[in-house]
Amino acid sequence: MSSSFIVRRGPPDDTSAVLAALDRPGLRWADGELDELAGPWPDGVILLWIPGASTRGVEVTTADGAMTVRILAMSSREDYDLAFRLIEVLGQGTVVEPEEGEPFAAAEVRARCDEAWITRTMAAGAAGIGAALARGKRVTVSGPGTSVRIDPVVPFDAPAFLETMRNAQAAAAAADTEHTVRDGKIVEEEERTPWEEIEDGDLLAGEQEHQAELQKRDGKLSTGSRTPPRRRGRDPLFFVIVALVLVPAIIVRIVTWPFRISIRERRAERRDERFLRERQTCRDEVVRETAHLADQPADLEARRRRADRLRRLGHRAAAERDLAAVLDAMPDRDPARGAVLAEHAVVLDQLGCPSLAAAARAAAVKLGVEVDPARSKAAAGDLFRIIAGLGHD
Repeated sequence: MSSSFIVRRGPPDDTSAVLAALDRPGLRWADGELDELAGPWPDGVILLWIPGASTRGVEVTTADGAMTVRILAMSSREDYDLAFRLIEVLGQGTVVEPEEGEPFAAAEVRARCDEAWITRTMAAGAAGIGAALARGKRVTVSGPGTSVRIDPVVPFDAPAFLETMRNAQAAAAAADTEHTVRDGKIVEEEERTPWEEIEDGDLLAGEQEHQAELQKRDGKLSTGSRTPPRRRGRDPLFFVIVALVLVPAIIVRIVTWPFRISIRERRAERRDERFLRERQTCRDEVVRETAHLADQPADLEARRRRADRLRRLGHRAAAERDLAAVLDAMPDRDPARGAVLAEHAVVLDQLGCPSLAAAARAAAVKLGVEVDPARSKAAAGDLFRIIAGLGHD
């Protein structure tokens, strides 16, 4: 989870004087030699870091008459110190606006963002990566010297990874290489599959940050706008179905008791096999659609299909970006717009953005698309299997 601080001032006229005032020995610029940063502070984004100390470095962005200092997820404590020093030097005599909370004087940054704040922020970033790894995803963390990929592992040892990441940056400071972490150690790079190329590319980059940004927007939209849902009573038909199937289902449950464990094991094996086949199919389709979109980026149907496969693979933030791009490019009167809005609403719900999802559903309804999330009644056969302990395939 990243943290940004806006300093309301124009760019300094003497960049070298600012860098000297930081007083951080070994400081480097990720995109060139530090002594090239002379004269007025450059526009755009620069990444500053310290070999042997930094894991991610600190971004400084100049735009619209302000400077933003950004601390990236999985940054080391030395990166936090560098960011705070940048805020102190750049913000002398000015007020700093944090991403969350009230503005404060730049000189107070270390008091406002104390050790407890640093620990919470670092833990939030580690939790996001740990959750992705637990879902079987391979995570790539980019640094100023090299990118480091983490193979799925549970639990994720964040302190050990920070040390590995720090060492990788120091070792690759002069080399354009990438590393993979497996079982807490850097391993030799292997030939990558097309899907691994997708994982390491721009398509899946920054998913956590994008989800956090969406949730922030959703929080602003939801203030005072939610109405408690009406609770409806159970449909009387439900009780009739239960009465008709209850006794025979219980009898089947008793009779099949000795065999149920082996039945569940075989069913679990089939379910796992089906899951792996479907997952591989979705990955292959994402690879194919991505290659197609590289040649024909205006193919909205291909982008929509890729969004569906990404969602099914658990890459919901990437799917949302694709669907948002489709909606942005699609004419307002396009007949398919309502269906895309409905798909967008589903993904937004899964990303924990109920207010944004409700807005998308409302827009879809205006275009004549039925998106009423009415609950379907369980069929008698399904209910029988549940009570009998046979479950579903």
